[in-house]
Amino acid sequence: STPLQTLFPYTTLFRSHLFIKLLKEDGGHNRMVSYYADKLCVSPKYLSKIIKQKTGMRTIEIINRHAMQQIKMDLKLTDIPISQLAMKYEFNNFSFFCQYVKSHLGMTPQDFREHVNSQE
Repeated sequence: STPLQTLFPYTTLFRSHLFIKLLKEDGGHNRMVSYYADKLCVSPKYLSKIIKQKTGMRTIEIINRHAMQQIKMDLKLTDIPISQLAMKYEFNNFSFFCQYVKSHLGMTPQDFREHVNSQE
C-alpha cells in the first residue's frame, strides 16, 4: 500500500465507483481503458489494477460486457439498421462493428437479431 492509499483509503473505492458511473453514462460508445483512465485522471495501468482488485475482472472485460449489453438491447429491441448501429457505437466502419459483435457473441449482428426475433 502506498502512502496515499494509507492516507486516503477510500480513493480507490471512489474511483472504482466513478468508473462504473462513467461506463453507464457512456452507453457502450468508448471501449478503451485509456478513455476512462483519462476521465478519472489516472493511468490505464492504475485503473486496471484497482478495478481488478475490486471486481476480480479485467477492466477491458467489464467495458466490453457493458458495450455488448447495450448493443444486444439495440439489436433485440429496435429495427435500427446495423450500419447505423455501427455509427451509433462509434466504430470506424461497419466491418469492425460486425467483427466486434461476432467475437463476443459468436455470431454476426444480423444473425443475432434474427435468432432473437425467432425466439419470440
